[in-house]
Amino acid sequence: MAKKNKIRTKTANIDYGLLGALILLAAFGLVMGYSASGYLAAKKGLDVYWFFAKQGLIGGVCFLAALLISKADYHILWYLRWLMMAGAAGSILLLMVDRFSVNKNGATRWLEFFGVSVQPSEIAKIALIVFVPAIAVKMGQEFKGILPSIAALIPGTLLAAETYLISKDLSSAVIIFAIGFFITFAAHPKSYGFFIVGALVLIAAAAGVFYIWSRVTPDAADSFRVTRLLIWKDPAAFEGGTGEQTIMGLYAIGNGGLFGKGLGNSTMKLGQLSEAGNDWIFAVVCEELGFFGALLVVLLFIFLLFRILIIAINAPDTFGALMAAGVFSHIALQAILHIAVTVNFSPPTGVTLPFFSFGGTSLLITMMEMAIVMSISRQITARANKQIKNRR
Repeated sequence: MAKKNKIRTKTANIDYGLLGALILLAAFGLVMGYSASGYLAAKKGLDVYWFFAKQGLIGGVCFLAALLISKADYHILWYLRWLMMAGAAGSILLLMVDRFSVNKNGATRWLEFFGVSVQPSEIAKIALIVFVPAIAVKMGQEFKGILPSIAALIPGTLLAAETYLISKDLSSAVIIFAIGFFITFAAHPKSYGFFIVGALVLIAAAAGVFYIWSRVTPDAADSFRVTRLLIWKDPAAFEGGTGEQTIMGLYAIGNGGLFGKGLGNSTMKLGQLSEAGNDWIFAVVCEELGFFGALLVVLLFIFLLFRILIIAINAPDTFGALMAAGVFSHIALQAILHIAVTVNFSPPTGVTLPFFSFGGTSLLITMMEMAIVMSISRQITARANKQIKNRR
């Protein structure tokens, strides 16, 4: 594997397809976020534009920062990888300190500094996207072996375990591990072993779910995770309680029909969906814009992921290719899980929808990941321009 192929340019263009999809998703998400959060803002005594203005400001600043950062050579991350990993691990450990940790909705997943909330699990995701590709590049041809592959999985496993043990955030822990697993899979020349491991994990998980479904009744559930699995099987059994959000989300989808009730006309966001601007924002999209609006969101994500995949395939070196693959896996996993939860194809997880769900840390990290991908795309353009120039 080639280590690094440095090509610096100030004139290379980014992938305009990627940029267009990013702008459309961010703008679409901001509009839907405003629609979903206006009622909550008014209920809290705030201006109805409060969440919209806050998210718009964060999103605008992060977008401009991403464009600026994308002009830098992404290889600088090679030298920052250890600092990023230390920052991710350290921020998760800080959740154990009462002075900095914040409990929201029964979960300790946020740190607060001077009134600004930060979610350490999001920091862990981008740190892993940089660190694991560096491991694969460092090992070079040795990465073909089993032990090097296991070594590449260790950082993601440790960050995932730390996230789960300290914050009890299983969904984020699973995504963190999955990002590391996907990058390792993408880097390894022999993929059959990863398919076997993945299949075994899925079979074991399915067996566990069916065991719980067959042996545990709704009134005998002894943990909230078992309860979530039972909600997945039969939300109606938990109507008026822990399954209410799933039921309301399904009602929202049904209310939307093909063309929706119109932008801003969702009724489920008026108290029925308590996290309408975060965990259930896709349900609001379905109710207000209907099947075709939801389909448009899905197609925008597919196009964005397609452009990221093209950039990964054509990246100037292995380091850039694997980082792009990591960004691809992160956005794809979160989008798929969020939508799956909304339509009850997955148990409730609390996973946000990239670019749509309100949350400063999530939006910041996602934009920084897009900055990395845009930087890689600039290097592709620079290399192509250099080759054309040399032919002349």
